[in-house]
Amino acid sequence: DFDASSILGATGYYWNFGNGASDSNAVAMSTYLQNGTYSVLLRVFNDCGSSDTIFDVTVGGISLLEQDLGNRIEVFPNPTNGQFRVLLESSRKRDFEFELIDMQGRRIRQQSVQNLQGKQEVLFDLTDFAQGVYLLRISSEGAHTLRSIQRN
Repeated sequence: DFDASSILGATGYYWNFGNGASDSNAVAMSTYLQNGTYSVLLRVFNDCGSSDTIFDVTVGGISLLEQDLGNRIEVFPNPTNGQFRVLLESSRKRDFEFELIDMQGRRIRQQSVQNLQGKQEVLFDLTDFAQGVYLLRISSEGAHTLRSIQRN
């Protein structure tokens, strides 16, 4: 969590997390999908104007579990205007669970595929959802991977 609630006299906030996500709350949260160093901007507004603070956040230890899944996973088109597909390839039968998550951490869609073996495409539709960044969590047999989806 990122917390600017102790700043006295603030009338507004703007966070840019350096990963395509932003927030306007005093206390905000962002999910980082890849290891690296991200520059985070906090802009605080008050009656006199605004003030910017920039600091680096280093993320490490994220491991996409695709090796454990033993599958090829492609997401396209990304960015999307609404509909996108997930292409899965599995050398043996296995079940998959898909969860679409918004940047507030709410699960907005859930879908399952049973006994997948070989190649299969799964269609998702974000047409009814606002533009922004969404997370797609793909799970199978206790392993999971996350993909970021940009809805234009």
